[in-house]
Amino acid sequence: VLYWQVGYLKQAINHHEISEILSHKTLKYSEELTNEYIVDMKRLSAVSFHNRGLCYLDLWNIEEAIIAFKDCIKISEESNFIDYLVPCYCSLSFAFSCI
Repeated sequence: VLYWQVGYLKQAINHHEISEILSHKTLKYSEELTNEYIVDMKRLSAVSFHNRGLCYLDLWNIEEAIIAFKDCIKISEESNFIDYLVPCYCSLSFAFSCI
């Protein structure tokens, strides 16, 4: 997020992609993890998509932003992360209004 805030958008996207990859790799070992840790990894995956979408919006890459927001919404709905749904739907609405 700090890279995004100071304007290093491509680095921010790269780090969010790495976070999402690491969360998926960690979830492969879910039988060894506590339920709380599994939820944290799914939440990390969801927030990485949302943050990438915001970076894509700043880069004016609207199509990629829409994909990222839709992925965040999918994960959030599957995992009942209501706190990410409202920002994602708002961001998605903004992205569609830009097209």
